[in-house]
Amino acid sequence: MAYFVAIAAMVLLAVALTRLTRSGLMQRLSTRPAVILCVAVAAGCFYQLVRLPEIEHDMISRLAAGGLAALAFIAGLQFRVSRLMRQSPAALRLATIAGPLFLIAAAVSAFIMMPSLSIWSALLIGGALMLNGAAIDRRAITSSSAPGEVKTTVELESAAALVIGLPLVIIIELLSDAPFSAANGVIETGVFRAAIGFGLGGAIGLVGGRLCKRYAGSRGKDDGDYRRLVFAYGSGIVAFLLAPLLQGEAIIAAGAAGLIWSEEGCLSAARRRDLRQKFDHAIKPVAYAVFGFILGPSLLQADILIILFSIGAITVLRIGPRLIALSSLGMNSHQQAFLAWFGGAPGAASALYLIKLMGISALMDQEMVLTIGTTCVFIAIIGTRLSSRPLASYFVRQHALARKRRYYTS
Repeated sequence: MAYFVAIAAMVLLAVALTRLTRSGLMQRLSTRPAVILCVAVAAGCFYQLVRLPEIEHDMISRLAAGGLAALAFIAGLQFRVSRLMRQSPAALRLATIAGPLFLIAAAVSAFIMMPSLSIWSALLIGGALMLNGAAIDRRAITSSSAPGEVKTTVELESAAALVIGLPLVIIIELLSDAPFSAANGVIETGVFRAAIGFGLGGAIGLVGGRLCKRYAGSRGKDDGDYRRLVFAYGSGIVAFLLAPLLQGEAIIAAGAAGLIWSEEGCLSAARRRDLRQKFDHAIKPVAYAVFGFILGPSLLQADILIILFSIGAITVLRIGPRLIALSSLGMNSHQQAFLAWFGGAPGAASALYLIKLMGISALMDQEMVLTIGTTCVFIAIIGTRLSSRPLASYFVRQHALARKRRYYTS
């Protein structure tokens, strides 16, 4: 019953967000994540201060799972895996090398600095941090005079990091919530559920992409654009709804459907970017508002050790693996420094993931995990919003000066 209630709530929320996005309100709000977060935290503290009824965690967790599935599906539509290495080697290395290294480094650091955490709780914190990219507007970079290689990396890495990183953190969540003493431990751990979700979503995406080619025409025909979107959305929705009924993981199924549909379907690059922007405008403000309202009051429980860990996690622990991944690509120092700080998965993904963790009742130190994760996300969003504009302007100026020097030298 709760599953169908959550589905109905997702449908109503999607309709409301569609209307608000068309009015332009969500687009304006999506450019102010720090303001939304601060207002939501203040509202959440006031809500708890007046002791109003507690919000149902199970329903909020299911809605957050729906938001993560939408982000994963749209991220899967942004690129073709078979062409990612040729399009942007930096994006591929950042998603496959820097992301997992950051997860391990953050988990080990959390486990050492806070001995009360279990290893699974530390891994959950590392997973949430891996999904917490710099909260910047990608268009501020892609529309500037920055090098084409950097623009492509910023555009593709945000999608690749989500498609590759989200299944990893979902598997960690399933493992942390599993009774390992059970006789059928392989199925109970959730690895089997993840495999079913990926296989089912991939099969639905494959069928949807083939049908799109057959009935919606080639990419060059504009009159079939609406039908291509119907096939794309249909694949993601069917995968998300069908996976739980077959004991699969819905978020992984939606991401796999988008990834395989992108390989088989026919959707122009401009349309893919337009879809990404619309979904970002619709989901990000809501994600930050709900995150700040529900988990924001836990910031008052953060001690100095949690604050120090949060600052270190979003600076040294994050930048180090990204520099390692970029070191062998032949980029200059300015490009490496810029990509080491900016980029990554959209910050809304980590906010939704932490909200989803509220539904894990078996997690013994759940409150500690949520407090640490909330502090890290809050500091990361505030820090990147304060530093993004001056550092981006500095990078563009340095690139322009380098071009002038090369021109005069030649």
